[in-house]
Amino acid sequence: MPKIVQNDNVRRYTLILVIAVLTACAAPKRSSPPPAVPPDPAPVLVEPPRPELKPEPLPSEPQPSELDRVLLHFESVRRMQAPEAARELEQARQSFSRARTDYNRVQFALLSLLPNTGGRDDAKSIALLEPMLKDSPRDKSGAGSGLRAFAVLLYNQITEERKLEDRMKEEQKRADALQQKLDALKEVEKSLLDREQSQTKKK
Repeated sequence: MPKIVQNDNVRRYTLILVIAVLTACAAPKRSSPPPAVPPDPAPVLVEPPRPELKPEPLPSEPQPSELDRVLLHFESVRRMQAPEAARELEQARQSFSRARTDYNRVQFALLSLLPNTGGRDDAKSIALLEPMLKDSPRDKSGAGSGLRAFAVLLYNQITEERKLEDRMKEEQKRADALQQKLDALKEVEKSLLDREQSQTKKK
């Protein structure tokens, strides 16, 4: 009997131990708390680069054309005293001698028409402008067309004035011839009257 009791106690303790072991295995393990996840950083707003503002270029003033420059210079010389105007004419002549451009040609021709430069010389102006009527424009872009058109206009104006002056001279010659004939008739008439008076007195 004592052995049986002893065996029962051993079995009982063994069973309790097994149950304790099983219970310990079945019990949930306490896991360590998960590491804290840092919060997402706040989004950084990146401002897009602003386009570089370039200052708008100021509108450039239109450059005067060759014709404008010629006319402005002509008007300036026209108001000068005779010695200064004569020097400008000489400078124009020298410029044309160095470079026979349309600009120098028209400028020389224009200044030759001013009386304060030493006397108006229509023949020289016509001779200077005449080649511009024969040659075709060198610049096909039309940059010099204004100057050439003015040269043609000036040439025609001078030649028309010369024709008018020639006609006036012819008319003046005719008028002078008629006046001479009239004066001669008056002299004949006067001599006849004087003769008649002298004869009357003799009687």
